[in-house]
Amino acid sequence: MIALSILLKMENANQKKNAIEILKYSMNSINLTRQCISTHVYTDIDHKNTISYYEFWDNEDSLNRRIKSVQFKDILNVVDTSSLKPEILISNVTNTEGIEFIQSLRKKL
Repeated sequence: MIALSILLKMENANQKKNAIEILKYSMNSINLTRQCISTHVYTDIDHKNTISYYEFWDNEDSLNRRIKSVQFKDILNVVDTSSLKPEILISNVTNTEGIEFIQSLRKKL
């Protein structure tokens, strides 16, 4: 699995609202893609002008196609409106664990 995460700081509430609408529209269009595992957009409770956006993909090729797509330009336009330098990370997730992992560690306490 490969993950794209974008952290944005918006100057005002209207700018934030517009950014979220564009990100939600983008999410709706890619959620129809089989290689897209999930998408999420969040706002931070403590930092009200912060937006976190995530896309999780089956593989690197799928994310590469997404980034090269015409529709990704909408994401880049939102990134350009960030008040501060946006934080963009692409993470290749090679291993994931679930509740069983937590339980196994907790048994050792």
